Amino acid sequence: MTQSLAPAARTTTGPGRARRILRAVAVVSCVPYLGLKTAWIAGSHVGIPEGTSPTGPRR
Repeated sequence: MTQSLAPAARTTTGPGRARRILRAVAVVSCVPYLGLKTAWIAGSHVGIPEGTSPTGPRR
């Protein structure tokens, strides 16, 4: 038998680079929402315009 000196085929065991980048973008894009949500639960009025109700107008 003869042996080949060609490099072995590269096998990927995890997600590709594009998929990792998209995952990171998705996680980072949720940070502002989670920060505001945490502030609202804690009783802050950050991000709520002055004179408006967070639940909407009452009729």
